[in-house]
Amino acid sequence: RALRHTPLNEKLLSNRSAAYLKILRYQLALEDAEKALQIEPRWSKVYFRKGQALRGLRRFEDSIAAFREGLALDRSNPEWEREVQRTKDAEAAFEAKKAQGAR
Repeated sequence: RALRHTPLNEKLLSNRSAAYLKILRYQLALEDAEKALQIEPRWSKVYFRKGQALRGLRRFEDSIAAFREGLALDRSNPEWEREVQRTKDAEAAFEAKKAQGAR
């Protein structure tokens, strides 16, 4: 509801993006993350949300790119590399599952 009154608030958009991630609504999470980035492109947390949403959408390369953009803004946070690795692991699991289905 707060977004009705302040639709261009990057913190509210980021929080709603996180909520969408929790209920596996990845496209909506991505849309909110991208809106927040338009407002505040130097806020690293939004790249975290964007990367998670893209991973959920199985857009693995884009997800890694988003995490790397966040890393460029926040080099002291070790979570970026962990998220990159989680994304690579998710992609490998997806590809393995896809290969099994092709047999």
